[in-house]
Amino acid sequence: MNRWLTVDTHTLDDVVPRPRYATKLGQPDGSPSIVNAWCGAAYDYVDQVMYLSGGGHGDSHLCENGVYSLSASTLRFGVVRERSPVSAAQRWDTLNRRAIPVLSASDPLNESADMPLADGTPGASHTYDSLDWVPPNVAGNQRGALLMFNVTKSVLDLDTGIYDTAHFDGDLGIDMSYRIVVMDGWNAMHARADFFYRHWDFAPASRSVTVWNGDSRGHFLRQFESGRRVVYNHKTMIRMPQRREFVILAAPGGSSGHVRVRLGQAMDSGNRSNWSAFHDAIVLTSADGSHREFDTAANWLDTSPETQLFAAGGTYDHWGQCLWLQSNLEGGPLYRLSGLDGSTWQVERVRDAQALSTSINGTYHRCQVIVRGSTRCLLRVTSTTTRPEVCRIA
Repeated sequence: MNRWLTVDTHTLDDVVPRPRYATKLGQPDGSPSIVNAWCGAAYDYVDQVMYLSGGGHGDSHLCENGVYSLSASTLRFGVVRERSPVSAAQRWDTLNRRAIPVLSASDPLNESADMPLADGTPGASHTYDSLDWVPPNVAGNQRGALLMFNVTKSVLDLDTGIYDTAHFDGDLGIDMSYRIVVMDGWNAMHARADFFYRHWDFAPASRSVTVWNGDSRGHFLRQFESGRRVVYNHKTMIRMPQRREFVILAAPGGSSGHVRVRLGQAMDSGNRSNWSAFHDAIVLTSADGSHREFDTAANWLDTSPETQLFAAGGTYDHWGQCLWLQSNLEGGPLYRLSGLDGSTWQVERVRDAQALSTSINGTYHRCQVIVRGSTRCLLRVTSTTTRPEVCRIA
């Protein structure tokens, strides 16, 4: 109880195809960046499956865009969607508004994915907080869908492993770094640091004429005020889908602080101009003094690949009505946050629960609650070459 253990199973590296794709930086294998390069995950909290995809920005090949799964029932990784062939690599020429083929791994253009690949799939990119799961009752299938939200926006049907027509309209002027995206049904809310949301509709019938295709999935609806700054760096974002909420836990001294967003209430209100009334400032307190660790700015730095709380492994425990937050570093503490119905939350540092391995450049959503009968555990992924880790919490 409350101790991390390594699962006696395989690793993500064991299912990543070979031969490996090289990077423009000369690395013969860029696949570790599927996890290590600021990459997150989506979580199916119904069937308890974690979906992972990432890389990009020169840390991996543009075509290292495979989608992988980790099932709580088997504790084994699987391939949901094979990566694209290297021949599909291309980048967008903004000046001439055309695609340019990427001719080799060492080509300087083998960088961030800024348009669909030639096979219509999204290229590899840092996924941050922007990969999210859509439940089957919304997607109209058995396993649901994934939204990949970058400059290219794509919906992946998890039953078929097929992407719908990508949405790419050349909007390269919109900053996509450290992006936060939260789904509510087919509504996607893209939050940025400048006090606003961008609201998208990705329902199957919602189509747009774009640079890429005359029948692209997804439609941009509006931009509107958030009423409170939703900080995008020096933070951890935790989705609470069963509550239709999310929370930003952020470094001290900024204009955000800790913020809970009541997304469901905001959407149901019909208000699309200013969501100030649906943002709650959260105060952290504790009996053991552990809340003060959230007030230490050095724990939130995103300028180092190894800090405790920046993009840490935060997850919502619907059964326990609390949050769990596993810090990133080997030996780092696990926290339990309770009192979610109010605006003052209790922090508890969980005794003896220390991380077994370091998650470089943050953990994002690669730490989730899994349930087996009456037993609840945390499931954590820290790299492509380390085995999954579990910690029994109830």
